Amino acid sequence: MTRRRAIWIATLVAVVLVGSVAVVATMHRSGDDLPTMGEARRLLVPAADARRAVDVGDDSPTRGFRTVVFFLADGQYPAFVQAVRGWGPLADSDADNPADIVAVLPHEPQSSSVITPVGGDPTGAIARAYGIPLPDGPPVGYALVDSQLRVRYATPDPHILDHLGRVAAILQAVP
Repeated sequence: MTRRRAIWIATLVAVVLVGSVAVVATMHRSGDDLPTMGEARRLLVPAADARRAVDVGDDSPTRGFRTVVFFLADGQYPAFVQAVRGWGPLADSDADNPADIVAVLPHEPQSSSVITPVGGDPTGAIARAYGIPLPDGPPVGYALVDSQLRVRYATPDPHILDHLGRVAAILQAVP
């Protein structure tokens, strides 16, 4: 075997190995993985292309504040309240860039334990306005709204209450 051919084979083997490692690493990334700040910024819709946020009950979102709009199924609100108690973006009231939260459900909860602004969306019109797809059931997911009332990120997520860390990581990139 010539020296040139040996170098070519060694280079080919190295490329295949590096590519294999990259594929395996990508396959093992799950919805629970937290994006880096750079990845989070790349996920955001550019401000110029972002749709305008629509009001969801109680005049939310509010200009000047970042907002997470959670789309929940009926009956999911009590678990949502438990999940967001002490949640980082809400717990730190001294934060330089605080975030509001709003819950949207097919039907507004009718209990005294409502602690967030809520909106009813029986037809899915609000979800569509935010860019959340309507599956066979109610839309479940979240949208991140910047301080200028632009929807910068929206995604369906049937396990949203288990992925609050990811929501917080992407929210950090929202101005």
